[in-house]
Amino acid sequence: MKQKIIIFWAIAMAVFATTTNGYSADPSGIRTKLPAEAKLNWVEPKNNATTSGPVIFTFSTENLPIGPAKNAATAHLHIIVDRPDIVTMVKGDSAYNPGPQLLPKDIHLGNGELEYKLELTPGPHTLQILITDHDHIAHFPALFSEQRRIIVK
Repeated sequence: MKQKIIIFWAIAMAVFATTTNGYSADPSGIRTKLPAEAKLNWVEPKNNATTSGPVIFTFSTENLPIGPAKNAATAHLHIIVDRPDIVTMVKGDSAYNPGPQLLPKDIHLGNGELEYKLELTPGPHTLQILITDHDHIAHFPALFSEQRRIIVK
């Protein structure tokens, strides 16, 4: 009887982990798996743009629900400013690697925003967008934009 209960719970947990709103957890239980067709598009500013402040960032997504950070059924964005390219921070897409460490200076779009206005100091800046789950952990595999460079006048 005890063995049947253990088997039942193992099956129930596996089903729960793979059927929550199109998301499923990675084998480590740390990262949330994104739908295969999920995409992030960075609309503005264009790469190598010269702009005056404040800078208005605009994004869009496809096949990816964006919402408040507290909602486990949605993802949200972080703007990473003047840091190394995420590709150098993510050591592969191992299920056991939670992804880049977010820092307090990273900009958290916790209300599900797809547009954000930011005052940047004059000069060159690098910017990148990272999609995270409700626990601020990069998905499996990590979904992020290319790194953009802009110059603020």
